Amino acid sequence: GISQGFLGDCYFIAATYGISENSDLFEKIVPLDNSFNEENYCGLFHFRFWIYGQFYDVCIDDYLPIGQDGQLNFCHNKLRPNEFWAALLEKAYAKLIRKTFY
Repeated sequence: GISQGFLGDCYFIAATYGISENSDLFEKIVPLDNSFNEENYCGLFHFRFWIYGQFYDVCIDDYLPIGQDGQLNFCHNKLRPNEFWAALLEKAYAKLIRKTFY
C-alpha cells in the first residue's frame, strides 16, 4: 500500500488511502483526464481539494524528488513502485497549503 516518506504525514496517507477506496470520491479529487498516456501527456496534472466548503483546483508538474537509491522520497506505493498518483496528490496538497494558508 501507500507509505509515507520523509515528511511523516501519516494523516495524509490515511486520507489518501480512504480516497482510493471510494471511486466516486477519487474521481472528484483525482480527475480521470490526468494520464501518462503518450497521446495526451503534457507533464501537468491537476487535483481538486475540498477545504472549508470550497473546492480548490491545483495544477502541478510531474517532477518528483527521488533519493540516491532512485526511490521516491515522499509518499509512494511500496507494492506498486510505478504508481505515482499518490505522490503527485501529495505534491499538489503541499502546493495548495503553502499557497493558500501561508
